[in-house]
Amino acid sequence: MIRNIKFRAWTKEQKQMVEVVELNFYQATMASIYGDYASGEREWDLKDFENVELMQYVGLKDKNGTEIYEGDVIVWEYNEIPQEVKWDNSIGGYSTKRYHLWRAINKMEVIGNIYENPELLQEEK
Repeated sequence: MIRNIKFRAWTKEQKQMVEVVELNFYQATMASIYGDYASGEREWDLKDFENVELMQYVGLKDKNGTEIYEGDVIVWEYNEIPQEVKWDNSIGGYSTKRYHLWRAINKMEVIGNIYENPELLQEEK
């Protein structure tokens, strides 16, 4: 099985989520493409890592087929408290405060992310 390694980024200055198309770890930069795909008017945007929050695709999709990234907020069918997806060193994988993602992938749903929807986690605290 081939695992797609993908990233997205929250731009701190523009406050928007972008798809990362290139990472340069030597220069600590990432590139994304902005613009209208239909008209072909697109521009590359290059940002330093310090100006973005990078989030990695966890390799899983929720029950609706939505890709799950670090920083996403999910709810579980049997526990509707919104929870953030984070890397957990103790298990060597992604989890929330209460559950490992691989346990019941078809029982969870992405409802937002911590940057565009920070209010979703107020209930968790």
